[in-house]
Amino acid sequence: MISFPNNDVYKSQCPRCNWENETWMHIWHCEKNETTIQDIIFEEIDVQIKALQEENITINRQKWKERIIDIITKRSNNIEGGYIYHEIIKGIFNKQLYEMESIREIKLKMEWLITNIARKAREKIWNKRCDQVIELEKKGGLLRSDKRKTSKNQVLTEKERHKITLDKYKKNIIIKQLVNRWMGILIETDYRHHNIWYKTNISDIVNSLYRTH
Repeated sequence: MISFPNNDVYKSQCPRCNWENETWMHIWHCEKNETTIQDIIFEEIDVQIKALQEENITINRQKWKERIIDIITKRSNNIEGGYIYHEIIKGIFNKQLYEMESIREIKLKMEWLITNIARKAREKIWNKRCDQVIELEKKGGLLRSDKRKTSKNQVLTEKERHKITLDKYKKNIIIKQLVNRWMGILIETDYRHHNIWYKTNISDIVNSLYRTH
């Protein structure tokens, strides 16, 4: 188990908006996200409609979009307070969407639609969120480090500077690998984020770094 020195970032309140608790649901709808789930869904619908048209498959664009939205915005039976698109983000394959049409080419595009919504949500919202939190952690760490240096009026040797650089490098790797491990846990469970931060064991990650450096 590893304890982070800057625990202000790792708390129940969202460290980005500082307004709501950072639940799994909040992450996807936080006002600090650079894009929205709705934008991702509409974008991907348009991508698949265009792909069908390029294969000379004629569909009623408006009607098809309305049918998809009608399914994807139904309440979820698996996620409290969530919708079908939350299930898709979490990796639950929606059979109703997949079987919306019997034509093989359309079924294939629906499969891509489901897969890409989950992928784009992860890349455009989850990964961005993780980068922002890491940046907050780094800024907090630098501020504390600067204050310590100023108070001690310390002049570092080349060896000491190298050690600090190496330690920061190792810490960044630990954070990135921990983020990936959190992502796996979140896909499989519905744990609260602050519980995952404090309880996830990453001793194997830490030990591997210090064995190889």
